Amino acid sequence: MNGWVKMEKELVKSEIWHDFIGLRLYLWLVLNATHQNNVKVRELTLKKGQYIRSLSHLTDDLSYVVGRGLKKVPATTIKRAITFLESLGYIETKKTKYGFLFTVLPIRNEMDAFDERIGETVVEQKWSENGPKVVTEKERKIERKEDDDEKTAEQQNVAKQQEIAATFIEFRNKGTYLTEADCESVKRISKLPYSSQDLLFMMKRIFKNYHQKNPKETIHSPKYIEKVLQHIGVTAEKTEENNLLALEEALANLENKLIAKEVPL
Repeated sequence: MNGWVKMEKELVKSEIWHDFIGLRLYLWLVLNATHQNNVKVRELTLKKGQYIRSLSHLTDDLSYVVGRGLKKVPATTIKRAITFLESLGYIETKKTKYGFLFTVLPIRNEMDAFDERIGETVVEQKWSENGPKVVTEKERKIERKEDDDEKTAEQQNVAKQQEIAATFIEFRNKGTYLTEADCESVKRISKLPYSSQDLLFMMKRIFKNYHQKNPKETIHSPKYIEKVLQHIGVTAEKTEENNLLALEEALANLENKLIAKEVPL
């Protein structure tokens, strides 16, 4: 590899400057991209600023010294770096049967790009650690969607907790008060990898069988339900069939052992 390339000073102000793999990948692409049009690579014709390379080769290209040996960069890490460079507008990529076709784009200052975002309405202009940053309407919508998705997931979990608590109180049939420890247990139950429908079904099964064996007693705390469900999960995983049938079988096998150990809480 001979010759030299011109680097933009804006590079040191960019987010990529603090990204070890992203910076090395970008420099590698800049140094290896073609400097003229109509360069033949197998049956492909590359334009100026283009470079073609597979992930398997890039893992070797970007390897670095650790101790006395070389450490390869995982392909997944390189993929994240590629996505990062694309998000900054530094490169464009296209997949081919020979690997990625990279196109190196000129680095632009955010303010220079201000008027070039055709079709995008700017809703905010603010300063970040790396200088001026423009926030478009499209970007703001993405931010809002992420916030809405997070809120929706939280609301769904709260509704799930309420269903679990209401079902427990109904089948316990002994007061409607739950202690702080009970509420924490309900939260943990809601986070188990089961749908609300499956959780409620299993809770009803646990109560039914417990009452059949102990007609004058009841389950006093959700912590007992939590314990049974955790055991069910471990047993079901061993069957390599994480479905309701496996859970029912695991429940049937464990109920007799655990019910006998119930201590009023």
